[in-house]
Amino acid sequence: MKMILVVSILLLISCASTPKPEPNVEEGAVEKKAESQKKKEVELVTFPIFSIFKDGVEGIKVNEVGEIYMVSAPTALGKIAGGDGKIMDMDGTLLAHIDAQDRLISQDGKPLVMISEKGELDNGSGKLMQWSKEGHWMMGAEDTGFTLVPNNPALYRISSMVLFLYLSVGAK
Repeated sequence: MKMILVVSILLLISCASTPKPEPNVEEGAVEKKAESQKKKEVELVTFPIFSIFKDGVEGIKVNEVGEIYMVSAPTALGKIAGGDGKIMDMDGTLLAHIDAQDRLISQDGKPLVMISEKGELDNGSGKLMQWSKEGHWMMGAEDTGFTLVPNNPALYRISSMVLFLYLSVGAK
């Protein structure tokens, strides 16, 4: 009798721990979900890490998942959404994006400045701002003291966006 009871309990435990198929899930959906998750993980890992220094002191850092930090603050201020020129807040609200005419557009739809694919920023003042070959942020011929690390031309546009937004709303 004890043997039957022990076998019954073991049988119940094994049935309870067997995963049940999800109801109303079409065939292949689980595999698609897993594949989608893998793609997201790959995108997160491949984002280039960079920092912007002011006079040799790190001020802004972007990590491998595109989160933007002021080095003095423990929490992320925003996030770069992929490589297509969008910056979101941490709740997913669009803060700014680059349109087809290279304009940086604010969340309320107002054009702020022009930022070319090379990271050249034109605010209408007549002095073009851009990254030098050495990774220094220049206003015309004047070095502003900002430096991009690592100095990578592929980062010039997004770093120009981050720096402009930082100087517009975050730098005090």
